[in-house]
Amino acid sequence: MKYKLLRFSLLSILAMLGGLLGSNAFAADKWVKTAPSDLATGDVVVIVDQTSATAMLNSKGNSAPTATSITLNTDKSEITSAVSTELQWVVTASTDDSGKTTYMFGVANSDNYLYCTAANNGVKVGTEDNKVFKWVADATNTNSTEPFLVNVATSRYVGVYYNNNAAQDWRCYTTIHNNIKATVTAFYKKTVDASDNRVKTTLTLGECQTSGYVGGSMAVPEVTVATETTALDNPAIRWESSNTDVATIEEGVIYLKAVGSATITATYAGDETNYLGSSADFTLTVSEAPYTSIADMVGVATSSKTMVTYQFENLLVTYVNGKYTYVSDDQNGFLFFGNNLGLKLGEVISGTAIGQLYTYNGLPEMSFEATGTSIDDEVISTDNNVIWETITPADLADNINKPVVIKNAVYVSASGQNLTFKVGDDEFIVRNNWNVSITDLVADKAYTLTGMGNVYVKSGTTTYQLYLVSFQ
Repeated sequence: MKYKLLRFSLLSILAMLGGLLGSNAFAADKWVKTAPSDLATGDVVVIVDQTSATAMLNSKGNSAPTATSITLNTDKSEITSAVSTELQWVVTASTDDSGKTTYMFGVANSDNYLYCTAANNGVKVGTEDNKVFKWVADATNTNSTEPFLVNVATSRYVGVYYNNNAAQDWRCYTTIHNNIKATVTAFYKKTVDASDNRVKTTLTLGECQTSGYVGGSMAVPEVTVATETTALDNPAIRWESSNTDVATIEEGVIYLKAVGSATITATYAGDETNYLGSSADFTLTVSEAPYTSIADMVGVATSSKTMVTYQFENLLVTYVNGKYTYVSDDQNGFLFFGNNLGLKLGEVISGTAIGQLYTYNGLPEMSFEATGTSIDDEVISTDNNVIWETITPADLADNINKPVVIKNAVYVSASGQNLTFKVGDDEFIVRNNWNVSITDLVADKAYTLTGMGNVYVKSGTTTYQLYLVSFQ
């Protein structure tokens, strides 16, 4: 077995080892409004706009974080609704010699941070730079005396974007723009209610399947809820998906709906007298279902490159030349394009290919030149001879990407890489893509040509050709 690309994130390894991604007791936790000057490294906070009673979502992505509804008490000193992990930020506070403090807001168990780009909708979550913020009061803000969160690198004010008085998402502007002017930003810090004497519990997930394909399903992992000394008998568990467009949960089964990611959370609510609640979660990634035949890929390939997964069995390597490797199954041929693919003529292979599917000159192929592409293959046999089928020029359209022989082909002329031959009265184009030596070709002499069937489309005109491998 050859492994050309094998990568696991620490997050996925922890998930597969049994839900060690962080379980937390929550029923005795309180989320209390805290001044920025009282925040310290390691504190867990919710970033809130008090005007709209919405919090900043910490989900990674290219979109601005959603302004997610929460419930505040009457004096807005505490969050009274449940706080999911996707609303929680881990603080890193730094104070310089002059006494000025800056902050970074990270996502637990990941390398992701809140950051800003130089765009109005540039509030993002990810691994980019520009992740340092400061707390600034601005006299131009006539709506409130509350300071704003400002990104240090871009000097942009962060606030909730209001559209027709409805909070939409979090954005950043070079001034306190009218769109965010109503924002009153506050931090609500996670604290423990010492007056609650119920016993703390820990919820632990069993082995988690962290990836799958659209249209698939999987059972939720096993759950254990325990105190320091005792496992609870048959605790009631509530399951939630952070993105129901990607994955839904019904009666203990997770259904994979669309490409994307979702946080799957198991929650034990606790009870009123004996036990505190606890929860744990894992991240589920959903991908397009893999292709299992060349015919299916040929049917959907376009001129736009799309990353796909191809799971193949008993694929015959029919031609190798530099970056060009032709393969075929029982019915169709296909081109793998890329350097150092490690495939050899005559091998029969099975495995998985991840590459960019597209058409070039009308011919579908998979490219392995982009980051994240790979071929993981196992050689099943090396004793197979490539079968070169003898055809006529009229049969080229039915032998795309297949190894073929055309006999009694009379050489007519050459124009660059295009050679013209004819069999009887039927002229056809032979394309010398692999720079086969043609210095010995003689006009009106008949040759036996070995090559790959090909289709070439230019200016709306389709031409069936032979890609030359050799001649004699």
